[in-house]
Amino acid sequence: PPMDSLYKFCALVGTIGVVLSLYLPTQMAWDLSERSATTERDLEVAEEEIAFVRQRVERTGRIIDNSIARQKGLRVDDPNKLKLHYSETELKALLVENDQLVRDLGIRAIDLKHLIGQRGRLASRARTAIRVGFVGLLISLGLAVLGYVMWYVRVQRHIDNRLRAGRVDA
Repeated sequence: PPMDSLYKFCALVGTIGVVLSLYLPTQMAWDLSERSATTERDLEVAEEEIAFVRQRVERTGRIIDNSIARQKGLRVDDPNKLKLHYSETELKALLVENDQLVRDLGIRAIDLKHLIGQRGRLASRARTAIRVGFVGLLISLGLAVLGYVMWYVRVQRHIDNRLRAGRVDA
């Protein structure tokens, strides 16, 4: 019968689809999970770097403010603290360093924002992969069952009946 190959085709394509819809989304979810773990690590590193640079900016800012206040006579030295006096050249260098630290802090903040967005996108992709895999599994399973049932009902059952009846001309 001409429909024989159509039913077999549906059954085989459905079976292959079931296997692929179980394997590919799972593999993709695992890969995304690994990338997500790497992103989490990068996120933690960026947060720590930002905290460190922020501390340096604050410390450098305090040194500059205290030095300027001392030069203007607005600050009295505390006898319990180390007395450091900076020249104008040193203060200018500290200002440049502070500006560089603020710039670095801004760049790391942008990196952090990007990593947070990437983490969200990876989680979304993993959920989508699982959903697509589930839908593919349902469609493939339906196609496989339809193909096998139709092939048996429309083709194989008639061949089996002829063989039981003793006719081998099938």
